[in-house]
Amino acid sequence: MLKFIKEVDLGSGVRKASATDIFTSDYDNFFVTVTDLTSPYSIGNYSPAYFIDTSDTDITTANYFTSTFDRLTYTTPSAENVYSNQTKIQLAFVADANPESPGLQFWVFNPMNSSSYTMMTYKQNVSNTVGQGTYQQSATVLKETTQVAGISFEHNFSGQVLDGGTLRSYGLE
Repeated sequence: MLKFIKEVDLGSGVRKASATDIFTSDYDNFFVTVTDLTSPYSIGNYSPAYFIDTSDTDITTANYFTSTFDRLTYTTPSAENVYSNQTKIQLAFVADANPESPGLQFWVFNPMNSSSYTMMTYKQNVSNTVGQGTYQQSATVLKETTQVAGISFEHNFSGQVLDGGTLRSYGLE
């Protein structure tokens, strides 16, 4: 059963949006949703996300390993990518063009366990303003044993901002 933990307004007109204290030591596994996060951008570009430690600092060490599968719904073929020793989570942008795009959903495993790696699986449907879209499934491992208390999203392009957005976290009993 999922137990609601926290809802975070990710702000509007910001280049970076952070959600802290969305994981607790009460649970090992968490389900997180992000909805209504929009921005003008060009689809197919990855934007960084970062886990946040218990001191509210982005974890930017080169210990992120991400594998993605993008199923594109327009003219570009599907793609599989592997990113090793990265300083960020490679995340296709969470643009939400309602009603076509449900946003981002992800599972996070062991974030508060300081003797285990933190793992995340996620899926999302992304649409841009001209109806091009993609479905992405990915998995990320943070290969360090540190407690993770949150996540942040950053727009990849200088001068671009994130608008709106709500993050909700749930613990799995």
